[in-house]
Amino acid sequence: MKPMLIFDFNGTLYDSKSGQLVPDCKQVLNKLKPQYTLILLSGSSEERKNKATELLGSYFKEMVFVSEKSEKVIWDILYKYHASPTSCTLIGDTFTEEILRGIKVGCNTIFISPNIVNNKNIPATHTFSKIKNILEVL
Repeated sequence: MKPMLIFDFNGTLYDSKSGQLVPDCKQVLNKLKPQYTLILLSGSSEERKNKATELLGSYFKEMVFVSEKSEKVIWDILYKYHASPTSCTLIGDTFTEEILRGIKVGCNTIFISPNIVNNKNIPATHTFSKIKNILEVL
């Protein structure tokens, strides 16, 4: 079974301010898709569902849209794909919604933030300023 990557959409793969995917997004997903089970976990607004599906639907095994991200949602995804937390990495740009929940479940985590790099106060497994940098550790 392939290891799993769970990506956040808004702020991690998509810049809502510019209305564009973040730089290198599709190239990174193309490199990861053969080696990993890719899951998108995002908020459930209709606009976000439509935008994520339109721009990135072909890259993900499943796109999960929820009103609130929680440890239960992550556990449900892991259970559905018979994956263990240690074989899963959660990638996001929000500490409390993605990184902390991933840590609580036991997943590896990658915090993506253009303004915070290697901040010791963020206990993510890795912290990068750009999505393309995750290829250094995956």
